[in-house]
Amino acid sequence: MSILIAGLTSDKKDYCLEIFLRQITSFTYPNYDTFLVDNSKNPLHLDEIWKWGIDATRVEPRGTAQEYLCESQNIIRDKVLYEGYEWLFLLDSDVFMPLNILDYLMVKPSSVHSFVYFIDPVLCEVGQGTNETVRMEFDVNGTGLGCILIHRDILKEVSFRQEDDLYSDYFFFQDLKQLGVKPVIDTNIIPAHYRSEHLLTDLKILQ
Repeated sequence: MSILIAGLTSDKKDYCLEIFLRQITSFTYPNYDTFLVDNSKNPLHLDEIWKWGIDATRVEPRGTAQEYLCESQNIIRDKVLYEGYEWLFLLDSDVFMPLNILDYLMVKPSSVHSFVYFIDPVLCEVGQGTNETVRMEFDVNGTGLGCILIHRDILKEVSFRQEDDLYSDYFFFQDLKQLGVKPVIDTNIIPAHYRSEHLLTDLKILQ
């Protein structure tokens, strides 16, 4: 099953860019590609991504953050649909997962499978902790799009959109509710989320 690992980044995340790029080029699953959309003000920032051999494009950070982030997400959506990927794994450039995360997700994939990452940086490896995966389904108003697996059939029905000061995260999950789709909120793995440089520590998973 082909997977596109994609996400948004900018020079604001340079404090963890190298280890993020190392992460997404080191996953153990055999059939995936990578693609990033850069929202840096400096167009030359793309060179820092390209030198890793990662496909990337740039969206000018014009207008509000909600607008250019949504535009960037729809570029990713189009790539999945037009280039025939079965799955999209959206991953923010300050979020870190075990390197076998894709193998874990493909064992019993759900059409929308998300993780909770709005916490301090703690990374649990697959298989660590409980012996059984806690696969909980919540009737949620919304969660983040920074660590989520989405099947192409969902993307055919749902595009990313925003209004006023609301981000696309909110509307994506509202649109899922309209379709009758309940996302899996997985609590078996806790991503590491380095929201700022002062939180950054060495990641054993990438050493």
